[in-house]
Amino acid sequence: MDGRDPGWKSVLKLYGRGLLPWNVLRRRATAGLTRLTQIRAIWLSLVTSLFLFFFVLNFLIPWEGDPGPFPSVIVLMGTVSLASVYSLRRRPLTGSTSETLLESFMQRFFVSFAFSEATVLFGFVCVFLREVRWLYLVGLPFGLIGMTLGGPLRGNIENYDRMLRSRGTPLRLSELLTQPVTPPEKPGA
Repeated sequence: MDGRDPGWKSVLKLYGRGLLPWNVLRRRATAGLTRLTQIRAIWLSLVTSLFLFFFVLNFLIPWEGDPGPFPSVIVLMGTVSLASVYSLRRRPLTGSTSETLLESFMQRFFVSFAFSEATVLFGFVCVFLREVRWLYLVGLPFGLIGMTLGGPLRGNIENYDRMLRSRGTPLRLSELLTQPVTPPEKPGA
């Protein structure tokens, strides 16, 4: 990466201090953090929630039962989801200014995440339709792979930087993401 990647230590430190996922973007808690740390904290919170769903299912739904056609449907949906995420990440980011490039990256991040999570959530719904807990585990790998392909990982950011360089764009996503964020002032302050 061209910019200095803060790594995952700063993200884990947020959680070590007891920072709950919905507090990640609070003004005082995020002062001086980089955009990349904030995005990674959001990503980690969303990925963690997938395992928490399964934890809860362990108390509600039996393991065995007749899954019907749902495993095949979940696999098909997961395959389409992964193909969509892969296709999306191969397209270059758009933006001629820092703001539009960051906006393009954030849109790409959340759309990729939505494609990935759709399969997991469909598996979650199937668990309740068929009362078979393991159906959730059919969709989970597709979701985790998709979230990794579209997540704020070093390799993905370097890939976007390579695409930007090949187009002759002077902007680097890694540099923009590793700059400290100054939280906006409160109105009337």
